[in-house]
Amino acid sequence: MVVVAIEKGQALSPIIRDSRNFALCRVGDGDPLIDRLFQAMPDHGRDPFLGLPHLSTPSMCPVPLRAAWWLDCEMIRHLDIESDHEMYVAGVHHAGKLETAPAVVRTVSRAIGKKAGPKRPLKKRAR
Repeated sequence: MVVVAIEKGQALSPIIRDSRNFALCRVGDGDPLIDRLFQAMPDHGRDPFLGLPHLSTPSMCPVPLRAAWWLDCEMIRHLDIESDHEMYVAGVHHAGKLETAPAVVRTVSRAIGKKAGPKRPLKKRAR
Protein backbone atom coordinates (compact mmCIF):
# COMPACT_ATOMS: atom_id res chain seq x y z
CA MET A 1 0.00 0.00 0.00
CA VAL A 2 1.22 3.52 -0.82
CA VAL A 3 0.07 7.03 0.05
CA VAL A 4 0.71 9.83 -2.45
CA ALA A 5 0.22 13.56 -1.82
CA ILE A 6 -0.31 15.83 -4.85
CA GLU A 7 -0.59 19.59 -4.74
CA LYS A 8 -4.14 20.75 -5.40
CA GLY A 9 -4.88 22.14 -8.84
CA GLN A 10 -2.64 19.74 -10.75
CA ALA A 11 -3.98 18.45 -14.07
CA LEU A 12 -3.13 14.92 -12.96
CA SER A 13 -5.61 14.87 -10.05
CA PRO A 14 -8.86 14.38 -12.03
CA ILE A 15 -7.16 11.76 -14.22
CA ILE A 16 -6.22 9.70 -11.16
CA ARG A 17 -9.67 10.15 -9.60
CA ASP A 18 -11.51 9.12 -12.79
CA SER A 19 -9.32 6.20 -13.86
CA ARG A 20 -8.62 5.00 -10.29
CA ASN A 21 -5.20 3.76 -11.48
CA PHE A 22 -1.76 5.30 -11.58
CA ALA A 23 1.87 4.26 -11.76
CA LEU A 24 4.76 5.46 -9.64
CA CYS A 25 8.26 5.20 -11.05
CA ARG A 26 11.83 6.13 -10.17
CA VAL A 27 13.82 8.12 -12.69
CA GLY A 28 17.52 8.75 -12.18
CA ASP A 29 18.94 11.78 -10.43
CA GLY A 30 20.68 14.14 -12.80
CA ASP A 31 18.97 12.79 -15.92
CA PRO A 32 19.37 15.85 -18.18
CA LEU A 33 16.22 15.25 -20.21
CA ILE A 34 13.96 14.70 -17.18
CA ASP A 35 15.57 17.67 -15.41
CA ARG A 36 14.85 19.90 -18.43
CA LEU A 37 11.24 18.68 -18.80
CA PHE A 38 10.40 19.20 -15.12
CA GLN A 39 12.58 22.16 -14.13
CA ALA A 40 9.46 24.32 -13.79
CA MET A 41 5.86 23.65 -12.87
CA PRO A 42 4.22 21.76 -15.75
CA ASP A 43 2.19 23.81 -18.18
CA HIS A 44 -1.35 22.43 -18.06
CA GLY A 45 -1.59 22.51 -21.84
CA ARG A 46 1.49 20.35 -22.43
CA ASP A 47 2.26 16.77 -21.37
CA PRO A 48 5.97 16.60 -20.44
CA PHE A 49 6.03 12.83 -21.04
CA LEU A 50 4.70 13.14 -24.58
CA GLY A 51 7.27 11.71 -26.98
CA LEU A 52 9.26 9.80 -24.34
CA PRO A 53 9.55 6.06 -25.03
CA HIS A 54 7.42 4.19 -22.51
CA LEU A 55 5.90 0.86 -21.58
CA SER A 56 2.35 0.21 -20.38
CA THR A 57 1.69 -1.40 -17.03
CA PRO A 58 -1.03 -4.09 -16.69
CA SER A 59 -3.53 -1.31 -15.81
CA MET A 60 -2.40 0.56 -18.98
CA CYS A 61 -0.55 3.35 -17.16
CA PRO A 62 2.49 4.70 -19.04
CA VAL A 63 5.96 4.32 -17.48
CA PRO A 64 8.96 6.00 -19.16
CA LEU A 65 11.68 3.57 -20.22
CA ARG A 66 14.09 5.90 -18.38
CA ALA A 67 12.68 4.61 -15.06
CA ALA A 68 14.64 2.18 -12.90
CA TRP A 69 11.50 0.61 -11.37
CA TRP A 70 7.73 1.11 -11.30
CA LEU A 71 4.66 0.35 -9.15
CA ASP A 72 1.23 -0.15 -10.73
CA CYS A 73 -1.35 1.13 -8.24
CA GLU A 74 -5.13 1.11 -7.86
CA MET A 75 -6.67 3.94 -5.86
CA ILE A 76 -8.48 2.81 -2.73
CA ARG A 77 -9.27 6.17 -1.17
CA HIS A 78 -9.04 9.85 -2.11
CA LEU A 79 -8.63 12.25 0.83
CA ASP A 80 -9.33 15.90 0.13
CA ILE A 81 -8.40 17.52 3.42
CA GLU A 82 -8.45 21.26 4.17
CA SER A 83 -4.91 21.78 2.97
CA ASP A 84 -2.95 22.59 -0.16
CA HIS A 85 -2.53 18.89 -1.07
CA GLU A 86 -4.77 15.93 -1.86
CA MET A 87 -3.90 12.42 -0.69
CA TYR A 88 -4.41 9.17 -2.55
CA VAL A 89 -4.24 5.81 -0.79
CA ALA A 90 -3.57 2.98 -3.22
CA GLY A 91 -2.86 -0.72 -3.31
CA VAL A 92 0.08 -1.93 -5.36
CA HIS A 93 -0.99 -4.66 -7.81
CA HIS A 94 2.12 -5.00 -9.97
CA ALA A 95 5.74 -3.88 -9.84
CA GLY A 96 8.64 -4.07 -12.21
CA LYS A 97 12.30 -3.29 -12.64
CA LEU A 98 13.68 -2.16 -15.98
CA GLU A 99 17.02 -3.87 -16.46
CA THR A 100 17.74 -2.12 -19.75
CA ALA A 101 17.03 1.43 -18.57
CA PRO A 102 20.64 2.76 -18.72
CA ALA A 103 21.15 1.65 -22.34
CA VAL A 104 17.79 3.06 -23.38
CA VAL A 105 18.58 6.35 -21.65
CA ARG A 106 21.89 6.68 -23.51
CA THR A 107 20.32 5.79 -26.86
CA VAL A 108 17.34 8.11 -26.44
CA SER A 109 19.52 10.95 -25.10
CA ARG A 110 21.80 10.68 -28.11
CA ALA A 111 18.84 10.56 -30.50
CA ILE A 112 17.18 13.58 -28.89
CA GLY A 113 20.44 15.54 -28.79
CA LYS A 114 21.19 14.97 -32.49
CA LYS A 115 20.36 17.61 -35.01
CA ALA A 116 19.01 16.87 -38.43
CA GLY A 117 21.56 15.71 -40.99
CA PRO A 118 23.35 18.08 -43.34
CA LYS A 119 21.10 19.99 -45.65
CA ARG A 120 21.50 19.22 -49.30
CA PRO A 121 21.36 22.09 -51.75
CA LEU A 122 18.16 22.24 -53.78
CA LYS A 123 18.53 21.08 -57.35
CA LYS A 124 17.34 23.44 -60.02
CA ARG A 125 14.60 22.08 -62.20
CA ALA A 126 15.14 21.91 -65.91
CA ARG A 127 12.58 23.94 -67.84
